[in-house]
Amino acid sequence: MTMMVPYPDDIRPLTSLRFFAAWVVVCYHLIYFIDVFYPAAVVKGIPMHPGILPFLQKGYLAVDFFFILSGFILVHVYGAALAAGRVGLREFYGRRLARLYPLHFLTLVFFGALYVLRWVPAPSPDTWLAHLFMVQSWGPNPLWPRALNGPSWSISAEWLAYLCFPVVLAFMKGRRPRYNLVVAVIVMVIVSCAGRMIFGHYSSDQITWCFFRVLPEFAFGAALYQFCAVRVPLPEPGLILAILAVFLFGAVNTALPDPIMLLVFGGVIVAAGDLSRVGGKDNFLQKQRWVYLGDISYAVYMLHYPMMVIIFGGALKISGLETFGTIFPLLAALCSVALITLSALAHQCVEKPFRRWAGRRLMPERPQ
Repeated sequence: MTMMVPYPDDIRPLTSLRFFAAWVVVCYHLIYFIDVFYPAAVVKGIPMHPGILPFLQKGYLAVDFFFILSGFILVHVYGAALAAGRVGLREFYGRRLARLYPLHFLTLVFFGALYVLRWVPAPSPDTWLAHLFMVQSWGPNPLWPRALNGPSWSISAEWLAYLCFPVVLAFMKGRRPRYNLVVAVIVMVIVSCAGRMIFGHYSSDQITWCFFRVLPEFAFGAALYQFCAVRVPLPEPGLILAILAVFLFGAVNTALPDPIMLLVFGGVIVAAGDLSRVGGKDNFLQKQRWVYLGDISYAVYMLHYPMMVIIFGGALKISGLETFGTIFPLLAALCSVALITLSALAHQCVEKPFRRWAGRRLMPERPQ
């Protein structure tokens, strides 16, 4: 009989999965640079390109995976500690800010330098201010010019979710985990379907009123953890995870609605999390190399777009359009190697020092 087993403090398979999700976003954003030499046919707001793997067209959903995973992990790390008063809101918000802001600010400095060098057009002053305070995707007129680090819209959304986290915990408190999960699923599905009806494509206005996208998914992840933490682990979670992965790879080639994909993401998170509860250390998601790549995944996410601007934009300026199209695969390989190297450096020299500093200043009762 399967026994109740708590999650370990460090759920390593989920850390590893962060890298794969980040890399899907990297591949998806290749579309923006392929635009310069493949004619783009816009279908419901999605650029379609010959020769591009179909999964790139659904790559935007990797961000939704992060939102769900974030809710799951934050309840695991901070839920009980906040409820018991072992961690205060000052420490919680301070640690979350130290997690997000250093690399975000670094990329803003980078794009500011590109503006001074006339490499990119000048953003408006309100755009700069919105990005500095990480509120660029909080309203009906999102400030997301490509002159700045476009993917940071989701960091603004993530920061909003962090600010609302105590409210999510307060709603779940005292209610049965099954009830919270059912409510979260219903709200997420309704909002996701409404987004497609209003915008035509769930991601076409993904940064307009971002809380309609991030908060239901974040709450779904939080409720999912609360539900699973008091249940026995899944039988054969590795096999279930493999089946779900194959399903996802096949589903992106179909017209499967996004809300179903979001629910499958929840299944992936549960199965991967249960790998850490039942042993299975031979599973590759438990291996240190993949965990390390997961550790640097935030740097990968934040730095990939600036890296593409430099490598692809510079090559286009030097080589011209025809040559650029020919050497694009080589440039993509170069960008991948450079991105992993730079991300590892940024993780070691920027992320970790700031997190240690925040830990010293904010009474570290709980790890990040």
